[in-house]
Amino acid sequence: MKFKEWFNENSNIVQGVAATVQAIIAVLMLWTLIQNRQTLKITTRQLEASIAPVVTPSMSGSKACLVNDGSIEIKQIAVIAVIGGWFDINTRKISEYHVSRGLQVIQNSLAPGKSLDIDVNKYLLNMPTDSPKVIGTGMPVYGLVITFRRAADMKPFIKLLPFSAGKDTKTQTTNIIMPLFPSPGSAEAGPGDTNYSRVMEEARAELIAYYRDKVAPVEVE
Repeated sequence: MKFKEWFNENSNIVQGVAATVQAIIAVLMLWTLIQNRQTLKITTRQLEASIAPVVTPSMSGSKACLVNDGSIEIKQIAVIAVIGGWFDINTRKISEYHVSRGLQVIQNSLAPGKSLDIDVNKYLLNMPTDSPKVIGTGMPVYGLVITFRRAADMKPFIKLLPFSAGKDTKTQTTNIIMPLFPSPGSAEAGPGDTNYSRVMEEARAELIAYYRDKVAPVEVE
């Protein structure tokens, strides 16, 4: 009876204490939720930072397409250089090198499954696309050097897009562009054309070697 009488006499105090306890519990639950969310973000970021980006190129005409085929976002996609030269089919070497450097961000972010298009013609404006060499003994080759960063830790990666580009023999105005890598929808190497496939591989290898020697030591995909 005494407790009941005390409770009735001090019900306002009890209710106030209960409300305070409930508020403390709510604050603790909110803090725990925030901490768990932060922990999840950190864990997710650490996981994504261990995953290598997968960027798949293709080329049709003068349009190069980059597809983010990986599971993580990439950022700051930019062109940092264009490499050019003459690939001699007999020696399988590149001569008359040219490098045009610069930094042009072409897209700030690319989510998984998304793609972006690049018109390679605009990057050949200051590059020679014809040569005094005789067509048939070799071909002018180019490499578009593209950099991007993994969103989780902003680690830089390099993608080199190798291709050949020469003037149309009739008009001498239009660039005829052909990828030096397997590309769906492109005729860069027909079925069974093993000789051209070897030329394509060796021209690409020469461009990569020149990139490492003259542009940057960062490993390319």
